[in-house]
Amino acid sequence: MNFSIVALQALGAAASIGLMFVVNTHQRPTVDEQYDEREYVNIGGTLSFNRTGESTEVSLMPIHVLTRDIQRGGRTLRVRELMLRAAVPRGEPAPVEVYVDVAPVGDIAAQLRDPQRLAQTELPVLPTGRLGTRQSFVTLDGEQPRRVITGSLLLTEVVPAQGAYKASGRVELQVDTGHGIELISGRVEGQISWDATGA
Repeated sequence: MNFSIVALQALGAAASIGLMFVVNTHQRPTVDEQYDEREYVNIGGTLSFNRTGESTEVSLMPIHVLTRDIQRGGRTLRVRELMLRAAVPRGEPAPVEVYVDVAPVGDIAAQLRDPQRLAQTELPVLPTGRLGTRQSFVTLDGEQPRRVITGSLLLTEVVPAQGAYKASGRVELQVDTGHGIELISGRVEGQISWDATGA
């Protein structure tokens, strides 16, 4: 076979692979919420962990609830989750970032965005959020970030407070330590913020 023909076939195959990558990347749904710079450092609550008899407290930015419907390829992808994230500047590594599924309380997007509906329902922690683009993780005692495998959040109380809502409850996380799974439990308190870009 002529060398030039082989080269052209190889070039065509490479171009096809590149085109497929671009199409797939373009078609992949993403949800990447970007908040105001001040929101990332706005201390809206705390997350207190109990681990091996010692307590660690992390300052949280407000608890963001995201409800959005994304249309892709004739399908509707529904994002119904809340985020617990340490209050650190955008772009800096956060010691805590955990995503929680709020779908078990029903379609809160259609219920006047009432945060009180989140109370008294055990909500599952997601290993990834934002349609799989963000990892749930915690960093404790100066260690490397550890993946959160599963867990639960129970908001025992959600009450109006100064024109907003304050929530408190307990959280349990199963964390991959690299040599096994560790159960970490704690308390969460914070202000709830409903993302303005939600559905």
